[in-house]
Amino acid sequence: MVLIGLILSLVSNPAHAASSPKAQANVLWDQWYTILVKRGNSHYSYYHELVERTKGRIHFQNDVWKKEEDYINRESLGAFAEDNDSLSPLFYNYRATFRSTETVIDGNVEIVDGSKFFVAKARSKGADLPDVKKSLNRKAFFEVFFPVWLGKHLAEMKEGHGVSFSTIMEDDLEHDFQLEEGTARLEKPDAIATQTHTHKISVTYRSMPSIWWITDKGYAERIEMPAQELIIERVPREKAESFFTDGGTPSKPDAAPDNE
Repeated sequence: MVLIGLILSLVSNPAHAASSPKAQANVLWDQWYTILVKRGNSHYSYYHELVERTKGRIHFQNDVWKKEEDYINRESLGAFAEDNDSLSPLFYNYRATFRSTETVIDGNVEIVDGSKFFVAKARSKGADLPDVKKSLNRKAFFEVFFPVWLGKHLAEMKEGHGVSFSTIMEDDLEHDFQLEEGTARLEKPDAIATQTHTHKISVTYRSMPSIWWITDKGYAERIEMPAQELIIERVPREKAESFFTDGGTPSKPDAAPDNE
């Protein structure tokens, strides 16, 4: 999940997951990001996105490192969806560690008599948790695929008009994986969009606003959350992996890295 769940709550949980077959795989993007809390210039997190198209499916691998209470906690998520406009969800594996505590969630989508159901099996602190089963609407997708969804729908978005979406947050044990609604609106290009050759998108998700500058493919160059004072930047891998040890500041928007 980046994705938007990670950014909005500062408490996301992605994990070690099944990797897609490398044969016949087409890499859509392979990007690294840092998350900085402007207040105190706090280097909170960095993460890696690997997105592939393979055998009629999209595989999204998301790995996250977060610095919390002087610990580096690791989260990883591997998810698969059908390669269609709706990114119809198939299954995922999520794994998160906080100190010595591990949480693992396996999510699957089942079709029964033409109706879709989401089923989650989870284990945390060494114990199995009750299974969760929820009905799904036909346009709901796994939240981690949000940037892919943006890329697929960018061409049909009209400036100033919002487009709604519905997602399943992959780690949402607290709310039994209830569907979360959001809107994305294409805005007029600003200086950052012009400098980075991106599209400016205003996103509201779980009642929280954010601003995304995305490429034609859908991956973000930059994300800002003014209320939380967060800046998310696409950076070279070396900068991401040294994020907890260096004392750097956010890059200027016109200095976008080339690690596509």
